[in-house]
Amino acid sequence: MGTTQYSHIAYEQCDNSRGLFEVQCMPEDNEMVITINDACHQQRFKGLSFDYSFVWGDESVTSMSDATNNSPAGISSEYSNVVCDTVRPNLDGVDSDGVMNRPQWIIELNQCNMESNMQHENLTEYHMYWNQNPLPGDVIFGLMDQVKITCQAKHFMEHLNEAVTIEYVEVEPMEFEFKVENYVSLEIRKADQGASLPIAAVAYPIKPLSYTPATSANIGDHMELALVDGLDESEDGMFDLYAISIANCWMGKTETLNEEEDLVLWSEFCPAFTSWVGPESSATGTGTGYLKETWDQASSLHSIHFRQVNFPDSTTVYFHCELKVCKNSEETTCSTTELDSDEPVTCGSNNYSGPSSRRKRESQTLKTISVSTQIAIGGN
Repeated sequence: MGTTQYSHIAYEQCDNSRGLFEVQCMPEDNEMVITINDACHQQRFKGLSFDYSFVWGDESVTSMSDATNNSPAGISSEYSNVVCDTVRPNLDGVDSDGVMNRPQWIIELNQCNMESNMQHENLTEYHMYWNQNPLPGDVIFGLMDQVKITCQAKHFMEHLNEAVTIEYVEVEPMEFEFKVENYVSLEIRKADQGASLPIAAVAYPIKPLSYTPATSANIGDHMELALVDGLDESEDGMFDLYAISIANCWMGKTETLNEEEDLVLWSEFCPAFTSWVGPESSATGTGTGYLKETWDQASSLHSIHFRQVNFPDSTTVYFHCELKVCKNSEETTCSTTELDSDEPVTCGSNNYSGPSSRRKRESQTLKTISVSTQIAIGGN
């Protein structure tokens, strides 16, 4: 079983600047309308269902006590007297592309415990919070955290009756996290002993050998580190929603990554030891590397292969990999630039001599997740 260490990834917009959450402030009707855009939902968030999700004006409220009760009392009995026309969405909304039957919330301003504060005499902000709300046994909502939605209303005072009139509205959906790490794990696999090795070049994603999940290995075994798509959906999984590639991998003695001491196997989309780690990573592969496996960097890389090695006196080793996550429309270029620097990937033919010091990643954390797994090592 693989475990994920951390994840930071946020895609607020889809193609053509569509947002998943389309928000309108309707001053003439004293309403905020939130609609889920179908095109963005299908393109980037297809695994996510909104039927039992809800909106509320208090950031600290993140779940409903009774998800089947579509009212403030379903959040908590203490809200029984709070007015809120739409807690869970209606399913008869129309998005900006004219697609019907979309999840939609229509909420009067200051309903649903909506937060509002006047920034100055000409600007009031209204805040609502969308929340995942899984039913028992429903895991798909683990994909997204709370989303803050803000309407900024500019206004002026009419001196005759001191009524506030909204003359301009700006919608500001806040950045949110789509939690890829919940549904991508790392698995260690082993080839059968005595398997015939390739005699001609093998182009990824064709595997050079047949591998099965393993809990133990001997030094010299032919091994595979493979990503597993854990999104149990009939149509699309994480590998369909995103371009996800293995960027870096280490083998170490501890459950947590130690870049200074762990052995580098795969570095910035390149094998660290070309004679026993693959695939060969190049747009024009020669098929002369380990197992004659080649990868042209134009597709997502979900597995790497290597001969098992060990540390002195170790009975268990741990594998840690960093993955680069891009929009699925960027698959052909995602693995052609380095994770740390965004410089073009350039792989050498020499064997890597050992781990090096790498600067701390800063700007690239929005497209990085890490996964780990372990295996017991025998003595021969």
